Amino acid sequence: MRRVRPPPLADAIVPLVTLAMPFAGSLLLLGLDALDGPIQVALILCVLTARLSPLKNGHSREEIEPSDHG
Repeated sequence: MRRVRPPPLADAIVPLVTLAMPFAGSLLLLGLDALDGPIQVALILCVLTARLSPLKNGHSREEIEPSDHG
């Protein structure tokens, strides 16, 4: 039987840091040219990091994703 744990504060902070660091680095290195690509990579990394949080805390994939059965 799996144990579902409540999310710690780090589960909210880690995706934000995952977004902020590449975002800031891209803007510092590339200026406004970063808006053409590297920013989207930072957003995707943030989403993937946030997506793993419920799985880490014991939720199943079926609980997280909406079903297609209306």
